[in-house]
Amino acid sequence: MVRLSVTLSAEVEEVKNIYPSSDKIWFFKLKCSNCLTVSENFVGIDPEEKIEQRNSTVNLLMKCKSCTRENTVSIEQMPPIKDRDQSGENNIQLEMARFDCRGIELEEFDPRDQWTVVTTSGKEFHDADLSNDWSEYDDSASASICVLSISSSINKIK
Repeated sequence: MVRLSVTLSAEVEEVKNIYPSSDKIWFFKLKCSNCLTVSENFVGIDPEEKIEQRNSTVNLLMKCKSCTRENTVSIEQMPPIKDRDQSGENNIQLEMARFDCRGIELEEFDPRDQWTVVTTSGKEFHDADLSNDWSEYDDSASASICVLSISSSINKIK
């Protein structure tokens, strides 16, 4: 069993917080821990998908195409992240999700869409696509909102 954490890093302007929607589908390239084969395409892990497997419930059950080993991924509960306040920060680094991986590792993350960006004035922009740089204008605060140089990291946690 490997527990992994996904952290999003970015340069921001007028951003208080960034968090995923509750039904966000997480896209990763996956690596089989047995034969080390990496998936060619990104695979979606859906929090709404509940698969009963032995004595647990998982979000992804996948058989490796190379060695036929059965592997699972479960999305773990996170401490509340909607109330984080990164106001005044130009460079942010935020943990977004945790995963319990059995027989498989998360190799590469694709952020795609389904993100909420909260401005320093409290306005929320839903369904932001963080695949590339993202910007909007907050009319109430007369300020441009930017999320730039977006990158992610996948780290082992204990």
